[in-house]
Amino acid sequence: MQMAMRHEKKYRLFQKIATKTPTVSAYFDETGNGQETPAGQVMLAELITEAACREMARRGVQPGKWLSVEGSEADAVQREYINLQNKYAHVIHGCIVSSEHRRDSNDFNKKNRETKKIRVVK
Repeated sequence: MQMAMRHEKKYRLFQKIATKTPTVSAYFDETGNGQETPAGQVMLAELITEAACREMARRGVQPGKWLSVEGSEADAVQREYINLQNKYAHVIHGCIVSSEHRRDSNDFNKKNRETKKIRVVK
């Protein structure tokens, strides 16, 4: 299964989900079936959050957008990854996980957003 996420028009992130790994295959089959279940939605939101935040952090540290001491780029990437996760994970979950499966659904749905199903690309 392959998923694509778009942060900005010029900033695209692509991540393959290894659906045969034990932790992922417990939620999805090889074609992406299972993402409609509550547990599958949460797993998918977590996978997207991890991939998007990790890649944005890596891209931000490389050109020097965020502060890092030479030789400690890995620490800077990890620091920014955590910052991005804290800032955006709830937004990603709000887009992926159905409102009836989130405690904060009333706050998020004030903006009238709907959950989206990720398109599977073979």
